Amino acid sequence: MRRIGLLTATVLFLFCLGCGTGSNPRELQSILLTPSPADGGVQFVATGNYNKAPLTLSPLTVFWEIPLHQGEAGPTITQNGLATCTAGAPGTFMVVTLAPQDPNIPVAIPLPPVPMVLGEAYITCP
Repeated sequence: MRRIGLLTATVLFLFCLGCGTGSNPRELQSILLTPSPADGGVQFVATGNYNKAPLTLSPLTVFWEIPLHQGEAGPTITQNGLATCTAGAPGTFMVVTLAPQDPNIPVAIPLPPVPMVLGEAYITCP
């Protein structure tokens, strides 16, 4: 039987600390919004896709927004994903969601300065 030195054993031990679940944590990879495209008032649902099991989570808690130019009229959206068209503001608008890549970080407003994952869909208002 061959013996390994203390230095070699220490290096192997430290290397193995990076092995397993700690070196490759579960992370959000993408967000799918449904339905997309949507017409009129609609309930959107966000589904998160992860790199480790469970691979999907629906509904995923996200920050919802419909970005509008300053002064532009358009649809509104709740933080539950319910979009409502505004009378007299026809057109197609982007719906955007954001969630932290790390599922252990809660979605908060303002969002923390951490890696985020973006999801998008479109809503058409008459």
